Amino acid sequence: MREIDYSVNGGQTVTTLASSVQVPVSTQGSTTLAFHAVDNQNNVETPDNSLTVKIDTTPPSFSSIPTSVTTNATRPSGAIVSYTVTASDNNPNPGVVCNPASGSLFAVGTTSVNCTATDVADNVTPASFTVTVKGASAQISDLMDLVGALRPPVTNGDKSNLNAKLMDAQNFIIKGSIPSACNKLREFITAVTNANHLTSSQKSQLIASASQIKSALGCP
Repeated sequence: MREIDYSVNGGQTVTTLASSVQVPVSTQGSTTLAFHAVDNQNNVETPDNSLTVKIDTTPPSFSSIPTSVTTNATRPSGAIVSYTVTASDNNPNPGVVCNPASGSLFAVGTTSVNCTATDVADNVTPASFTVTVKGASAQISDLMDLVGALRPPVTNGDKSNLNAKLMDAQNFIIKGSIPSACNKLREFITAVTNANHLTSSQKSQLIASASQIKSALGCP
């Protein structure tokens, strides 16, 4: 073989008097090389060979990722939390992996979720967010705030009566007496059911919240 003729992206043909050639390619994106060999008798290789080189140094980016997620525990061990994380790239469909994965059981408290988006060129972009699961004690505090925000005709006496039961439940949780806390929550639900100054929608909201707390405690 006498020479190698090549062109880059359909440009001018370059002749190299050698049996091999190195062609530097540094342009981001796709570069197409067309080449053929010529022997000492001027026989030309046909058809041309073609080689496409793709250079990708651009990492993917997250197009959708939560800043944070907060939810209530649905059982003593925490809550199943689902979330959505997506990424985009100049090459389609980068892979996204998060740990803990969406749909995992998250314990009460705050957990960091670490994600990576990886494209076909192995460019990687990391990101993270937090998932906070509120336990029974935090949920009782929220419920007490909800009771305190009730407007007339709910009286201050009504609110004090309801929040006293929630405060007792809160104290029993602190002491580790879960059965007693469960009993206080049942008393709260009964008091809400029998309250004359609460609307049906208010009763439903308060009872649903108290029932959720019972589930978080594992009450029977």
